[in-house]
Amino acid sequence: MRFCRDCHKFTAGQPAFCQFCGRSYNVKLCPRGHRNPRAADACATCGSHELSTPHAPQSGMSRVGYVFGFAILTALCIFAGYFAYSILTAPGNILLLMQAGLALGCLLLLWMNVFKPSKHK
Repeated sequence: MRFCRDCHKFTAGQPAFCQFCGRSYNVKLCPRGHRNPRAADACATCGSHELSTPHAPQSGMSRVGYVFGFAILTALCIFAGYFAYSILTAPGNILLLMQAGLALGCLLLLWMNVFKPSKHK
């Protein structure tokens, strides 16, 4: 399965092109299917100037965003387990835990709005 960073959709299998937007993955392909680097202006094998448009390269900021989002989700899962445990053992301290949960939820909402994928039509 492959993920297109332009249209933000998955294509099953190991395709050379995204089935939704038609862009190639990480390389430029000529009509005969020869693989060329992203910077190529012509096919190195057959000389064709008709090369596909590759999808956008992954930026360092998007990698940081994914790691940060994974950290928030992990913290929320751990918090949910601790919250359930605290309700059963010490229900008097629940207000502080509810505030911490609200803060984690707001952090997740902020992350979802900052790292929202852009829509291309």
